[in-house]
Amino acid sequence: MKNRERKKIKGIALIEVIVALSILVTGILSSYFLIIRALASYRFIADRLVAANLIQEKIESVRQIRDNNYANWNQAYKNHLAWSWDKNVNCSYVNCNESINFNNKIYQRKTTITKAQGGKEVIIKVNIDYETRGQNYTLSAEDHLFDWADMPIP
Repeated sequence: MKNRERKKIKGIALIEVIVALSILVTGILSSYFLIIRALASYRFIADRLVAANLIQEKIESVRQIRDNNYANWNQAYKNHLAWSWDKNVNCSYVNCNESINFNNKIYQRKTTITKAQGGKEVIIKVNIDYETRGQNYTLSAEDHLFDWADMPIP
């Protein structure tokens, strides 16, 4: 009887080892595929973050021009010079079509500046086109600047 029990135990031990190995292999393979997926997503997310920052940079540069116009209003008023809150907020002053090389990747930035509401609003639209892993992507943003001070024109 003891031989039969030993054979039965040996068979159970072999099944336990096979089950344990299959669970271990499943865990290792799942971790491997998860890491591969995370690394692929990292490059995509990094490129999208660069594009978003390039959009924000352009909008902030146009906003700075507007703010500098307000900062110079007092001097223009004292000297009886022509003043406008949206002076130089246009594509001839702001580079509206640019190619930007960042980390050996080319980002095409196209900016559109339009005036609305009878000269009281400027609409800024920025598009970034770039390529990641053989696919083309576009990221867009829009901002509205207003003549908020309603200062007199000298």
